[in-house]
Amino acid sequence: MKRILFITREIVPFYYGGIGTLFKAVAKALMRRGHDVAFLGERPPGFTEELLRLHYGSIHSFLYPAASEPDGAAPLDRASDVWRHFREVHSLFIPDVVVNADFGGESLLVLLDAHAGHYPRTSFIVTINGMHGDIDRIHEGAEQA
Repeated sequence: MKRILFITREIVPFYYGGIGTLFKAVAKALMRRGHDVAFLGERPPGFTEELLRLHYGSIHSFLYPAASEPDGAAPLDRASDVWRHFREVHSLFIPDVVVNADFGGESLLVLLDAHAGHYPRTSFIVTINGMHGDIDRIHEGAEQA
């Protein structure tokens, strides 16, 4: 049995998107095979533990309050939130594998910690999604809309 942690802001049924839908299917498949699965991320609007259990059963959830301006949070602010909560969760749920669809650098600080040797028993799977828009804005020096 492996312990698998998904870092995501998209948790079905609170947010329906491609990554959320994929992570739900993969999480449920892994749980059916006996793996211990958890979510780490911002608590979605409308979140209830009952609705989460209805969709996922006995999944672990480590959800923290969302940024006051969810679409306006700077990438490093989000990365700092993920990093701080990952460090807290890591002592409670030491994952064998962390899966993250990184939309704006959310896992940057966690990956830097891992590179420095802080999580030697954990493997990381990261996909980069949507970040090109942020990089373009930074590179061009444009202000965030």
